[in-house]
Amino acid sequence: ALVEVLGNNPDLSVLVVGYSLGAGLAQLYTAQLLEGEYAAKLPEGTKVRALCYGAPPVFRSDEGKVFDNIVIIQNDKDGVISASINNFNDLFNKTVAIDAADIDQQVMLNMLLAKIKKDEGDNAEKGNEEENQEEENAEHPRPSNIWGLDKLMTTVSRSYNHYRETIEVDPAEWDKVREALAGRKVDHSQHLTQLGKTVL
Repeated sequence: ALVEVLGNNPDLSVLVVGYSLGAGLAQLYTAQLLEGEYAAKLPEGTKVRALCYGAPPVFRSDEGKVFDNIVIIQNDKDGVISASINNFNDLFNKTVAIDAADIDQQVMLNMLLAKIKKDEGDNAEKGNEEENQEEENAEHPRPSNIWGLDKLMTTVSRSYNHYRETIEVDPAEWDKVREALAGRKVDHSQHLTQLGKTVL
């Protein structure tokens, strides 16, 4: 249908637009129209361009191919669209490895909640932290009652931080995690890339 329309209207050009997953497909489809099997079927001189919003990496090549006709626009704070499939695979493999280490669920919860303690030898830094904590306590003393959003938030925050300080995790459990991650399956395949130029 596209070839027929372009053949009957030689002044028309092709603009492919996509967002997120659609932007990934738009890159691949536009690449096909520019250099792939469909390129030869288009009328000679047909302009093909693509606007890809929030485009993920979708192409694997030793050449690092980039098309000037494919324009990519995305938010630099959007981690998902800029992450490669290798990152997601590695995260999955890490999760599987830790799960296979058979660590008790309560221990894993404690690992998530426990405060990471500084080296005992770093007394100066520890002293500074204690001073900062004292200053914070002076600025936000424990309220006499908790009726009020600010007072309630202060009470909850202080209680939560105090609870975290009481949690202890056996260092052997952390060793299990490190061993599991060191022995995980690692994907050595080539990273996916984008096919266009990021302009914004």
